[in-house]
Amino acid sequence: MSYKVQAFYGKPMEKRDSKESSSMEEQELMKIYSILANPTKRKIILFLGERGKASATELRRHLKVSTGSLYYNLDDMLEYVTQDEDRRYYLTEKGYKLYNLILREYERFREFFTERSHVLGKIADLLEAVFIPYLQFKKLKEKGYLMLSLGTFLFILSFIGFIITGSDVTLLAISNSDVFNPFKQSLGPLSVAMKLIGSWILISMTLEILARILGSPKFDSDFVIATLISLSPTYLYPYAGILVNSLDLIPPYKTILSSIILRFLQIISLCFMTASLVIFKHIRKERAFILSSLIFYISLLLEIRPTLEL
Repeated sequence: MSYKVQAFYGKPMEKRDSKESSSMEEQELMKIYSILANPTKRKIILFLGERGKASATELRRHLKVSTGSLYYNLDDMLEYVTQDEDRRYYLTEKGYKLYNLILREYERFREFFTERSHVLGKIADLLEAVFIPYLQFKKLKEKGYLMLSLGTFLFILSFIGFIITGSDVTLLAISNSDVFNPFKQSLGPLSVAMKLIGSWILISMTLEILARILGSPKFDSDFVIATLISLSPTYLYPYAGILVNSLDLIPPYKTILSSIILRFLQIISLCFMTASLVIFKHIRKERAFILSSLIFYISLLLEIRPTLEL
């Protein structure tokens, strides 16, 4: 069984005794290869994968093909491309699998023709696998109940941490009125809850709007929960603050160490948001990283603004 087919189905196909099943697999294989070999069909899959939905006119303008050619190719991909009630085309579940397969193949070609150190390439792949957990978010997407439970648990844990330390949060920016007295409470429980929920919803909706602009499919409530999980590394920072406060260090060193830990946790959240955008909103990882970075830099501005005002 070829690599491409294994990648499309997510796992190697099991051998079947039925001749009919074998015939269906062969037909599926031929269909996939015919799409991969056809530039117009590939462009349709890629365009809809990036845009989410598009009208026939938008497709024709982008592809620069005749109306007859467009409809011929669309009719030949009914399992991969369908229409909504407004007659706008979008990818089916199979279509998104094929879209991701094409992206992976393009990535393999780029790696093959790009000169780079084998060692550096391995290091880059390892860092991406560790810090941008696509596979883990994909598993969470398949198990909605687990994702909801995990999101709820992390939110409660974060809430308790902010209550204990009296920290303040806006988006990914976290501050404390008294860094070296973590048990001094400056916000009430209701204020903390509203701040956490407000930051979470604001980040989720901002990413949702930006993803829709880039052509992502319609609103997905699971993505909102995935965003909460993505924010959890940063929102668990108060516990790191308590740990730093317990160390026998002079105040300036505590401040430096706390800042380093906070920045590291924010970067982890950025990577998690990138993975959630790729898995839940079907956005290319480069664009997903840019959108996540936008949230990160806005948060940095919120952190340094009080300092600038002083």
